[in-house]
Amino acid sequence: MTNDKKYRTAVVVPAYRHLSDDEKISMRQCVDVLGGHDIIVIHPERLDLTEDLQSWQSVVVKALRNEWFDGVKGYNSMLLSTEFYDLFSVYDYILIYQLDAYVFRNELDEWVAKGYDYIGAPWIIKRGLSYYLFGGWMQALHRKLHPIGEGENMVHAHLAFSVGNGGLSLRRVSKMREMAEQFAAEISRLRFGEERRAAEDVFFSLVAGRRCGLKKPGWREALAFAWESKPDYCMHTIGKLPFGCHAWSLPRYKSFWKQYIK
Repeated sequence: MTNDKKYRTAVVVPAYRHLSDDEKISMRQCVDVLGGHDIIVIHPERLDLTEDLQSWQSVVVKALRNEWFDGVKGYNSMLLSTEFYDLFSVYDYILIYQLDAYVFRNELDEWVAKGYDYIGAPWIIKRGLSYYLFGGWMQALHRKLHPIGEGENMVHAHLAFSVGNGGLSLRRVSKMREMAEQFAAEISRLRFGEERRAAEDVFFSLVAGRRCGLKKPGWREALAFAWESKPDYCMHTIGKLPFGCHAWSLPRYKSFWKQYIK
C-alpha cells in the first residue's frame, strides 16, 4: 500500500539470486518493520522469485534488465542511471535495502522528515596515533593535496568518516536523478570495479555530491541511521542501536550482530 504521509517513500530491495537463509532474515525484518510503506523487490528478468517471496504477499515485485544485476558494473550502472530513478518518480524518497541490511525500528518517516538528499552509514576508519597527536589538520592537508575527482588517492583522503554507504541508504529521488543526468558524461567514463570512486555511493557522496550541494547529515548523526564497518566502535560512540545496519551477515561482523539479529 502507498503511504499518505507528507513524503511518499518506497523501500527498494535489490535481489540478484534466490534468497539465502540470511537474506530471508533480512527480508522478513524489512516487511515486519517497514511494511507500512511500499516495498518493491527488483530483480533480473531471468530470475523467478515466486517461491522465495511467497510468505510476503504485500511485496511488489518488479523485473528489470538482466545486465543491471550482472556484478559490480551492472549494479553501479543501474544506480547511477536516470532510468533507474525514473522508475520511482512517483515517490519523493526511496530506501535502498540490500538483502544484507537489517532494520531495528520503524524510524523511516522520521529520517525522511529531516529533509536530507542522501543518508547512509558513514565510512568509519580506525584513527591511529598520528590523528590523536596531530589532530584533524593532517586529514585536512591530505584532502587538499588530493582534491575530489583526482585519482584513487582522493578515496583515502575524503572517504574516512564521510556519509555514506549505499547498502542501506535513503535517497531523495529527484536529487539522485538530477545528479545522474548532470554527471552522465563523467559516469560514462568510470571504470567500474577498477577504481573506488566508480562505486555509486562513493560517486554520489564524494564526487558529484560535493559539486552540487548534496544535503547529507554529519557522520555522528548518520551513525544513528546506519552502521556498516566497525560496529563495536559505533556502539561505543552513540551507545544504542541505529535505525538499521548493512553487511551484518559478513563473517567479520556477524559475531557482533548475532546478539541482536536472530
